[in-house]
Amino acid sequence: MTVGGISVTEQTPQQHGRTGESPVPPIAASKQTLRKQLRCAACDAGDHARAAESADISTHLLEWILARVPPRRALMLYAPMKVEVDITLVALGLLERGRTICLPRLNWKDKTMQPVRIEDWSSDLVPDRVNARLGLRVPRDELGSVDPSELGAIVVPGLAFDLAGGRLGRGAGFYDRFLASLPPDHGRVLIGASFGWQIIERVPMEPYDVPMHALATADGVQTPSG
Repeated sequence: MTVGGISVTEQTPQQHGRTGESPVPPIAASKQTLRKQLRCAACDAGDHARAAESADISTHLLEWILARVPPRRALMLYAPMKVEVDITLVALGLLERGRTICLPRLNWKDKTMQPVRIEDWSSDLVPDRVNARLGLRVPRDELGSVDPSELGAIVVPGLAFDLAGGRLGRGAGFYDRFLASLPPDHGRVLIGASFGWQIIERVPMEPYDVPMHALATADGVQTPSG
């Protein structure tokens, strides 16, 4: 398959680690390969190109959320790292309209997270103490959490997406655990935010992977096909 014009090689089913180790499951091996190649592609994308595409994505995403997510529902966003779609404009636009937004607070010990309400995009975020080198920003410790049942939309970053709802994360499993733990809610929408080069033909999915309901790109917000 290709990633933004870059050839991506998938692992064969019998991929092994070091001598004496158990074989890596085929899908897991494929994900490992994709992550390595996509991280390289992310580094190759220029700052200017990322900023311009992020602005287009944010415009479409903000309009889509305002038109489809009831004002009474909270919205969970993310504080972008350098190589991720920068949705700061979405956050600011929602705050200006009095919408409730929250960001994830990370627990690195058990790889879980909880939504925390943000009222000021600048002062309510601080560098993550565990992984500040990655440019991660998280809510201040004293900010209160939001009941996940209040969430009407969750915007999710990733390394890759496909048009059927597939998403490839960074491998820590934070979002997989969080999304799987949410109470059933047919009104809640999960939205991936993706640069064009992050969209691939097929993301290898495992049973615990949670698919997206929509994908925000520079061309608009698309719903899954197939």
